[in-house]
Amino acid sequence: MIYFMTNKKTRWYIYMISIIITSFNYGKFIKNCIESALCQNCAEKTELIIVDDGSKDNSLNIINSYKNLSNVKVLNTK
Repeated sequence: MIYFMTNKKTRWYIYMISIIITSFNYGKFIKNCIESALCQNCAEKTELIIVDDGSKDNSLNIINSYKNLSNVKVLNTK
């Protein structure tokens, strides 16, 4: 989701991008996926939402290692 706000006098913009990553037993790939999302040019204005659907592998452990970042939200459906 991207929000643009403009002011007629000064023309300023605010961008907010939400990236949603879903995971189910993607332990092999999830770290690269998360790192890629966090390395985007506008990372400081990006919210990353990671949803794990009850993985049985190490996906949730990897995902939880990112939950302390202020722009990362972790949801577990289990």
